[in-house]
Amino acid sequence: MLKLDRSVLPAHIATLISMRGDTLPPLLAQGGSVRAARNLLESIADDAALCGCKVLADPSAGAAVRAMLFLWNGWPQECEMCAGMAREVDRNYLLGLSRRQSGRWQEAKSDLQKVDGHPIFEPLGKFAREVCDIPGQSELRRFVQLLGMVDYWEAFAFVDLCAGMAAGKGDKKKEDVLAAIQAREMELFLEYALEEATGVSMSERLRLRRESESDVQKKVKAAAQYKRGLPTRRPSSEVPRKCEKVGPPPSPEPASKNKSISYKCPKCGNVMRVGEDARGKRVKCSSCRCEFAIPGGAGVQADGKRVGMEIGVVCPKCRATVLVSPALRGKAKTCTKCGAGFLVPTR
Repeated sequence: MLKLDRSVLPAHIATLISMRGDTLPPLLAQGGSVRAARNLLESIADDAALCGCKVLADPSAGAAVRAMLFLWNGWPQECEMCAGMAREVDRNYLLGLSRRQSGRWQEAKSDLQKVDGHPIFEPLGKFAREVCDIPGQSELRRFVQLLGMVDYWEAFAFVDLCAGMAAGKGDKKKEDVLAAIQAREMELFLEYALEEATGVSMSERLRLRRESESDVQKKVKAAAQYKRGLPTRRPSSEVPRKCEKVGPPPSPEPASKNKSISYKCPKCGNVMRVGEDARGKRVKCSSCRCEFAIPGGAGVQADGKRVGMEIGVVCPKCRATVLVSPALRGKAKTCTKCGAGFLVPTR
C-alpha cells in the first residue's frame, strides 16, 4: 500500500506516480515498465518544471528526483543515466537501488557499500520492522532482529532477501512484504530529494495545502451566506400593494437644429461652411487664416436689450475687412487701415 501523499506533490510528479496505479513496483524491473511515464519524463526536459518550481534550490537533487521517477516506473537504465548528475551519496544509493532491481546483486552491494549513511535510513528501518514481524516467516523475523540490533537500515541484508526471493526462496506473502519495503524506500527517497531540490519540506507542503483548502471553504461559505441574504420572492398569499397612478413621462424637448451657412473669405475667396450661431462673430479662414466677421446676428447688452452686431465690409482699396455698425449701411465710412473712404453697402 502506498503511503505517499500525492495531493501535496507537484502536478507532474503526482501524475508520474499515479501512472503505475495502485500496484507496487516489482522487486525485479523486467516486464513492469510504464512506457507512458517514460515518454512524459522525456518530454519534461527541465528539472525545475518537473519539481513544480521556477528555480531549483539544489539542481543535483532535481536530477535525483528524475532518476527515482524513472526507477519507480520500471526504467533502471534511464535512472542510472540521471543519477550521474546527482550528488555522490545520492548517486551511489540510486545506482544500488537500480542494480538491485535489475538483479545485479553484487554490483548493488558494491554501490550501497559506498553509502555510509542516508537521511531515509532511520524511517525506512522503522517501517521494515513493522511490516516484517509476521508469524511463520523466519527469514523476515531474523531480518527484523538484525534491524533491532543495528537500530538502522541494513541495505546489504535486504539485497540478500531480494536475491533469495528471485531464486524462488519464499512465498507470495514474503514477496509482498519485500515489495512494500522497496516501495516505501522509493517514496522516502523521492520525498527527501524533492525537499532538497525545492527547499520546501513535505510538512510545509501539507500546511499550504490545508490553508488553501480552508480558503476555498471560506469562500464557499461566504457565497452561501450572500445567497441566503438576497431578497426572496414574496409569497403568493401576500396581497400586493396598490400602485399609485403616475402620469406619462414628460416628453423630451426637441433639440434645436444648428443649421450651417456658406460664406466666402473676403481675402482669398475660399468658401467656408459655418454654423448659424456664427453670425455676428469673428472667424478665421481655413485656407489663408485671415480673420473676418460673419455678417448678421445679434448681441446682448448688460441691461439685457438685444442690439445689432458689427458687420464686416471689405475696403475697395486695400481689401481689408472693416467692422462697422449695421446702422451705417448706405453711409460713408473710412478704412481703419489705409484711410480710404468708401460707402457701406445697404445689404
